[in-house]
Amino acid sequence: MAAAAGGAPLLELRGLHVSFATRAGEVPAVRGVDLALRAGETLALVGESGSGKTVCALAVMGLVDPPGRVVRGSVWFDGRELTALPARELRRLRGRRIAMVFQEPMTSLNPVFTVGDQVAEVLRIHLRMKAKQARDEVIGLLHRVGIPSPESRVDAYPHELSGGMKQRVMIAMAIACKPDLLIADEPTTALDVTIQAQIMELLAALQREMGMAILLITHNLGVVAHYTREIAVMYAGKLVERAPVREIFARPEHPYTRALLRSLPRPDRAHEPLEAIPGTVPSPLELPKGCAFADRCAQVLPRCPSDPPRLVAIRQDHAAACWLHEAVVAAGPEPA
Repeated sequence: MAAAAGGAPLLELRGLHVSFATRAGEVPAVRGVDLALRAGETLALVGESGSGKTVCALAVMGLVDPPGRVVRGSVWFDGRELTALPARELRRLRGRRIAMVFQEPMTSLNPVFTVGDQVAEVLRIHLRMKAKQARDEVIGLLHRVGIPSPESRVDAYPHELSGGMKQRVMIAMAIACKPDLLIADEPTTALDVTIQAQIMELLAALQREMGMAILLITHNLGVVAHYTREIAVMYAGKLVERAPVREIFARPEHPYTRALLRSLPRPDRAHEPLEAIPGTVPSPLELPKGCAFADRCAQVLPRCPSDPPRLVAIRQDHAAACWLHEAVVAAGPEPA
């Protein structure tokens, strides 16, 4: 795909499977995901809540804790296979070369420490900075992410900041060591539309300045339209479509992607009701043998419930997993 066109990808997921053991049985959260992201580029991972987006990110960070586990597949970063790294080596990468902005800044920040102390901890651990040097660096970081009066805000506690400011603190913490890869997990959640745009503009500006790659995780296709080159769409733990952003909006090829786009508000259709996707996402404990979207699809074919389609190229840089395309039919069913 696109990530391979200009050289070896910085990040690559190969056949990644992640499951969680529960009393009711094994829950497959990620099922055979393949992704590639080049240095300096942005890839948006899009899908409904529960589709497996965040679990993919946690697998990259090495933060899938029991009862979760990487069942099979691999995560490659700059030529190193991360799932096989010792914990000590992974800790050296995490926070320094790979950083993550977690969901919900309101709960990700520790309420009993100042925001300055929390950002400085990254600098002290990874860059061995002394307290005074770290404090000065934190003030600079807070200024860089657009927090006013950083000299005083550095001593503020999380409850003294707005939601948008908390998110900027989380971004400051993530970029403190100038990472090669930034994973932004729902960075605009719970923020109003104006602040959402400011946060996305901030991430884009930091990317231009630092040259880092960004894996952007979101459920909102509208948010990513102007800020990413490529989109990968997930449903029920699998990738169902992957293409450049313009291709996705102009010629979506999977029924699920089309349904997502039809559900977006549009200025030229302000008086028309939004379309909803009928039905619900299947339980991960009761996934169908074939396409997981079959029960909700208006174009379902007889083979869809029983034969899982594989993700194959339809056009250059555009792949989809759907039996509606002859190329997929010719490729045959996905191996078990």
